[in-house]
Amino acid sequence: EGLAGNVVETLRDAWVRISQAGAVDTGVPEEGLTQAQLPPSLQHLTRGLTKQNLMLSDGRYLELQTQAVVAGGIYGWTLKRYKANGEVDKSFATDGVAGSRCNAADPRLLMDRARNLWVVGLNKARTAGAVPGLCLEKLSEDGQPSAGTPELVNTDLGMETSIQSVRFLDDGELMVVVSAYPETTAFMKALKYKADGSLNTGYGVKGIADLGGLDAAQAMSMTLKIQDGAGSIEGVRAGTRNSANNVNQPNLWARWKADASPDLGFGQGGILSLGDLPDFSRRTMALVDQKKRWILQTHTSQGAGQDVAGAVTLTRYMGESR
Repeated sequence: EGLAGNVVETLRDAWVRISQAGAVDTGVPEEGLTQAQLPPSLQHLTRGLTKQNLMLSDGRYLELQTQAVVAGGIYGWTLKRYKANGEVDKSFATDGVAGSRCNAADPRLLMDRARNLWVVGLNKARTAGAVPGLCLEKLSEDGQPSAGTPELVNTDLGMETSIQSVRFLDDGELMVVVSAYPETTAFMKALKYKADGSLNTGYGVKGIADLGGLDAAQAMSMTLKIQDGAGSIEGVRAGTRNSANNVNQPNLWARWKADASPDLGFGQGGILSLGDLPDFSRRTMALVDQKKRWILQTHTSQGAGQDVAGAVTLTRYMGESR
């Protein structure tokens, strides 16, 4: 419940059960179900639900539905395949539905060249028996555990991380970029997995490479993306200016080569700083267009610690590093 202007807004979850006759079936007239009335397997879904779709041939599609309750440490996902007419394809997995075996958070769904399905998620240390890092689950096209990789693939990273980007490369290997910023340190790593789910030990150190070239202050809150099939990586960090706290951080763009080393041909030692922009209170990267031109948005807003009120600019930079 919150106050928006002079209007009090109240948000509530509502669950409604529909009978086979198409009427609301609650047991109590004109009332929905409370969370306590839900089956135990569904009660944890009331706090979070996101979806990811993957289109297939003949109009079919996959839907990855994820849920997470941070307080209770409950995570997981379900994967369904739908026919072109919107019906659940019962021939997929078990009665049309595949479920997570490692209860990982923030999962990402991908399909490789052999049409195997990969779900990459995060293991949380608060989950019983989990190692803090990545959990990979590989499925066949029909939703069954992969014959080549039937078991879960757990990668212990030593701490809880965030998945920044996931992509299959031109060589067929899976690349995952993760980050974490505990206190005053920086944690940015790229991982490469072979088709059988094992780490490519020829990449980085036993399959895990550090993204170097930035100190902790530069790396903090940086968003990373795998840019191409070779595995080059780019990162952007929006700068801020707040005179009350004496903060003046410029926008930063960084680039790493496919081996995770800084791309020294980009900017200054792999880093491009736009510290020469006018001192706007907030600087945000908007997008990179198809011609590799950076579109930068800066704005200010009136309020405590802000310098001026009500200004927005858009600046376009030609080329990759100018």
